[in-house]
Amino acid sequence: MALLTDISVLLTNIVGSIILLLFFPILSFINYRKKKTNFPTPKAVVITGASSGIGRGIALEYAKRKKTTDSLVLGLTGRNIQKLQELKNECLKLGVNVEIESIDVTDKEKLNDWLISFDNKYKIDVLIANAGTMETMLPKEMEFSERMLTIANTNVIGTLNTVLPMIPIFETRRSGQIVLMSSITPFCDYVMAGYTASKGFIKSFGLTLRNGVAPRGVGVSVLAPGFIYTPLVDSLEYEKIGGLLPITTDDASKYIIDGISRNDALISFPPISYFVSHFISTIPPNLKDGFNFISNLILKYPDYSKPLSLLSSKDDFSSPSIVSSSPIANKQKEA
Repeated sequence: MALLTDISVLLTNIVGSIILLLFFPILSFINYRKKKTNFPTPKAVVITGASSGIGRGIALEYAKRKKTTDSLVLGLTGRNIQKLQELKNECLKLGVNVEIESIDVTDKEKLNDWLISFDNKYKIDVLIANAGTMETMLPKEMEFSERMLTIANTNVIGTLNTVLPMIPIFETRRSGQIVLMSSITPFCDYVMAGYTASKGFIKSFGLTLRNGVAPRGVGVSVLAPGFIYTPLVDSLEYEKIGGLLPITTDDASKYIIDGISRNDALISFPPISYFVSHFISTIPPNLKDGFNFISNLILKYPDYSKPLSLLSSKDDFSSPSIVSSSPIANKQKEA
């Protein structure tokens, strides 16, 4: 029965793709006519998790793109005030006003108060919920259940703490953009159960929220980055699959800001990573076990969401060579 179901699903994917190709011109025309793209050049941008990695890169890219005649203020939060101050100094040299604050996104009241205060002063145009964590960034000694709850609290609750205060404000203004950091991992459902599930929530929440708030003039974009160049990726031996080579943080930031300016629903990069992950998402779950078995032989990808008792010495994700330059790793180490 399962075999017949899987075959039916694959055939449905083929037929569905053909139908979508036939209707592609109509859907594209409707999208072009209905999607709001006339958001003004942002004058106030808030980024959480900005002390390192992609968050830091986005802040610098916004600063570099500022024209001499434009005014721009960046509101940057993170857990390492020293790193935030260094970033602030770099942005100030580029002629951008910056306010920084050390805030853990799980601190609902402090984050809410800061957002409202910042918005009262500058009127936020773009809110980027970037802060997060993953299995590889947490202490090895953590119990499996504790790791899962920590990830859910930071990635899911932390994201909600960031965006929920601003949704009614944006709706009242009939303007404003919300940007949520997801990942390509929910397309694959392969390893790191806590991280993948939390990013799956963000993806579904963001794309569904987009449909709900669009009639009230609010934009929502979901970021689904692939592999960003860090030693974390090097340690996972991705040179074995050259088509999925990572990109730099600078390039990722350009993809992100370009997508935000178009009010894209999903901003995924690099393209090859998105294409491969989207293909994997079409594999029926009952066939996925076989696909994962082959993938495990090729990728040698350590699964850091395994219970601690099942981790081998090869899975030592506390090693500095693995986590030292990961964007989220830096966030955790700096806390």
